[in-house]
Amino acid sequence: MLVEEGDDYHFFNCSPVAMDTYINNNIMIPCLSSSTSQVYAISSWNSIHDLTTLFPCTKMFNISSLPDALVPALKDTLVLFWSEPSCQQCESEGKRCSWNNSTKNQLDCLANVIHRDSSTALVTTIG
Repeated sequence: MLVEEGDDYHFFNCSPVAMDTYINNNIMIPCLSSSTSQVYAISSWNSIHDLTTLFPCTKMFNISSLPDALVPALKDTLVLFWSEPSCQQCESEGKRCSWNNSTKNQLDCLANVIHRDSSTALVTTIG
């Protein structure tokens, strides 16, 4: 099987920032981020200096030789699997996982939030 060569990517957990999804070509991963932290994938050829000096960040893990064709999926549809820490308990409770910002290699279980359109209203009448 021929595997396309790609860049190595480093994943960082950073404090939230009110900026665009791309910071100096670093990719924010929405599915791994939460209201208390944002996860970024940074190519090994790209400088991480700007990101780590502007925002408090903790390195989480590396992915070696990520094929270039998969890079756009990091932002939208990439599914990552890891053995530690496990998210199975959260999923069995119908919740989702989020990285605990105050500990290393630990997850929190969060309720799945259903976002509704602001024009949706619940009207109840009695009588």
